Amino acid sequence: MGRVQVTGLGEGAGLDMAVAPARSQRVYPLVAHWAPGFDAGQWTDALMRLAERPDDALAIDVHLPYCATHCLYCGCDVTVTHDDAEIDRYLDALQREMALATRHLGTRREVARLHLGGGTPNHLSDAQLRRLMATIRRHFRVLPDSCLSIECDPRRCSEAQFATLRELGFAHVQFGMADLDPTVQRAAGRLQSLALVRDAIAMARRARFDAVQVELVCGLPQQTFTGLDRTLAQLLRLGADRIALWRYEHAPAQRWSQCAIDREALPDAAMRTALWRHAADTITAAGYEWIGCDLFVLEDDELAVARERHELRVNCLGYLTLPTDHVLAFGRGRISDVADTLVASEPSLPRWQGLLAEGRWPLVRGCRRSDAERARRDAIRDLVCELELRSDVAARGLEREYHQLAALAERGWVESLGDRLVVTREGHYHLAGMCRVLGDATGWAGLVQ
Repeated sequence: MGRVQVTGLGEGAGLDMAVAPARSQRVYPLVAHWAPGFDAGQWTDALMRLAERPDDALAIDVHLPYCATHCLYCGCDVTVTHDDAEIDRYLDALQREMALATRHLGTRREVARLHLGGGTPNHLSDAQLRRLMATIRRHFRVLPDSCLSIECDPRRCSEAQFATLRELGFAHVQFGMADLDPTVQRAAGRLQSLALVRDAIAMARRARFDAVQVELVCGLPQQTFTGLDRTLAQLLRLGADRIALWRYEHAPAQRWSQCAIDREALPDAAMRTALWRHAADTITAAGYEWIGCDLFVLEDDELAVARERHELRVNCLGYLTLPTDHVLAFGRGRISDVADTLVASEPSLPRWQGLLAEGRWPLVRGCRRSDAERARRDAIRDLVCELELRSDVAARGLEREYHQLAALAERGWVESLGDRLVVTREGHYHLAGMCRVLGDATGWAGLVQ
């Protein structure tokens, strides 16, 4: 692996993440470095190894790639449809994929965390959501204290839908919002009023959801400090439990919908960084605790309490309060991480459905973590969750990287306390860049929401 230059981590350098980052950006090592044509037998072996460890916590990630409309700035690979039959066929394939997995893992395995991601999961009808949950419960044990979360579009919410979701066990909701400035909304292709977002949050409160998260995006077209300040003031009055602060990355070659965005209307790199820092400062000044790279929670939130107790954990689904090292993902283009074996499923919807119809694993690539890669992943997790890095990581093959990070004390980004490095407030703005150092030449090794 090539040498990482700390000098490349200056103000605004390489710290941007795509909106709704793909799973390939949220695991280590990156999908780009996995071997194509991964032997499906190796994946079967990983599931069987997990079956022999029944006490290991398991998380389930279900991808529902359907939306009513396609927002121009979105970084997700979604399908716009209003055809219930098409979604029903997707649910048929999900059922086959779960049956294939539990054939080797065993049925009724306990699930500590379940997440429905999108796309827009609440684009499904109540009947489809009920059917999906019945399928999941047929193959896995979802306990009363399991954490169930779902991503929702405020424009698709209703009182009846929230009642259904709560009945099905969901207690955490993540609302996409982007920005509340009408000028930015028109330029980014996502129109939704403040009243609509307020109503969606109120409905979730009345349905007794435990945690409501709202997502804000910095770096969108036509975004200014004046407009962002108005959005922040409105957002903070909404009283969300959690705020995710994303950075927009303009990559129209990879995300076709972004071709419709006027490049001239986009803030430049320095402006994107300044907007993001300003938003982070405003949110923390309002009393939110900064978790990891880009999540802000109220001080009594379970994630803030877990961090205080040194019990905060993270995986490719985000932050959690209990160790869940195994993530089993279902749906097209999703990534599973089980028993140190990672696999990516077929991103093409027809091919994904076709392989499952033949009773075959819909895998396109994968890898098995080495000891060195496991050490890097663990170090990144410590840095993100604890905002510190113990010096004993040097003995696990990370001596060069530890010294590179220690050198950041000259910039005021870290403080050396002898046996560990502690990230300072200034360093917190550059936490993603520090993770890159630990990820070495393989690039972003985020493990963050």
